[in-house]
Order: sequence, then structure tokens, then C-alpha cells
Amino acid sequence: MNRFTLPSVIGALALAAALPSLRAEVVAEDSFEDVGEFENSQMVESKMVWESAMNRQALGVAGDPDGLNSGNSLSIANNLAFARIPETVLDVGGTLTLTVRFRAPNASPEYPGPFRVGLAQGRDDAPEKGDTAGYWLLLGPQGGGLSLEENKDSLIGGGNDSTGVGEPIKLPLAWDKPHKLVMKFSRPAADKVEIRVQLDGGEEFVRTDMQAKVTAFNLVGFRVADRSGTTTYVDDVKLELVKTPN
Repeated sequence: MNRFTLPSVIGALALAAALPSLRAEVVAEDSFEDVGEFENSQMVESKMVWESAMNRQALGVAGDPDGLNSGNSLSIANNLAFARIPETVLDVGGTLTLTVRFRAPNASPEYPGPFRVGLAQGRDDAPEKGDTAGYWLLLGPQGGGLSLEENKDSLIGGGNDSTGVGEPIKLPLAWDKPHKLVMKFSRPAADKVEIRVQLDGGEEFVRTDMQAKVTAFNLVGFRVADRSGTTTYVDDVKLELVKTPN
């Protein structure tokens, strides 16, 4: 016997229609297909504008048919690449998701922690030099960890004044193979920012900042260690925001 009546079905449909949409809004994205290949530049102007620190010519756009295999990618050599994004606030109940694909041509880099991925807030016109706070994920062949960086006067993404957030992430990586990274930032309470890290669709590592030190962002950054053999290719960058339901 069917216990659902027409009024109950209509009521459920009306309730669903009244609920706020949780559709993700794309804050910024780049696949580096709008520009041709080049190297040794201090800036890459694609869908997003990528800058190197201190105007070093360490950026380029390269094809990687044997690795990422998706057309062009951003090439970062021994430096920082950052892009300015619209000011984005993570309110209580909201979620920010950063997705990126990456790989390094060198299977055995000289430095054990060659790559950092960050979401940060710069408070002046030269964010790479200081007064920039954010969350940075360190990745290397043996794994890595998440840190909160409250940068005041040194290069962002370097970990010079960072504090670890939770335990290290022990996840060995084949460094010269393509990987997909998903970092999901949520704010379950006013004083808590939760970061979920997932590589290649595997285990989700959850780390929590119990003081919610950074809740507004205007920068995405990638930092490659200043050592030989650490050049890294980055592709399919996307930052999405699910706003707090009203």
C-alpha cells in the first residue's frame, strides 16, 4: 500500500524548491590553453595572471604529452608562482575547494620537499614579500604536511614562520607521475577551519585550525624548492566556492 498522498508529495517538492542552492561558484580557473609554449618568463598571462617572486624568470608554459597529457601546463622552476583571485570569504557553513593536477619530470629531486600549494590572503601590493597569511600544503616524494603561515617579512610558501596543522601526511608519491590534488576548506564553526586533503582519489587527510586564523583569501600560490631538478608542471587549476546557505 502506497502511504504517500498527493498533498505530501506536493509539500515535499515545495520544500525542496524553497531550500537554498548549494551549487558551486567557480572563483578562478586555468588550464593554460589560451597561450602558446614559452619559457624563462616572470609572468604568465592565461585565464589567470601568474607572477613569479622578485621578478625572476622562472615561469613558462610547456606541453607535457607523456605526463599530464592535457595540452599545456604551467612550468615552475625553482621559484614561487602566485595568482591574485577575487577576495573570497569562507563563512561558517561554506566550502572552498582547490583542485590542481601536477607532476615533476625528475623522479628523484635533490630536495625532499620540493612543492608547496597555498591558499592565502595578501594584504599589500607585493604579497610575495610579506604580510600574507594562509594555509600551505607541503608535498614531496615521502609525503608532507599542512601548515599555517603568518608571513610578515619573508617569501610566502617558504615555511619560515609557519606552524604545523595536525600530524604530517605520510603518503609516498611517485614524483614524476601525474597526480590530482583536492584541498577542501570548510568552516564548521566560527573558530574552526577544516582542511581535507586528497590525492588521486585516495584517503582523505583531515587537518583542523582550531583558531580559524585565515578565513578570507585573495591568492593561490605554488612554491617550488630553490634546488636543481625540482621544476614542476601544474595544470587544471580550479577554485570553487559553495556559499553558506541562507
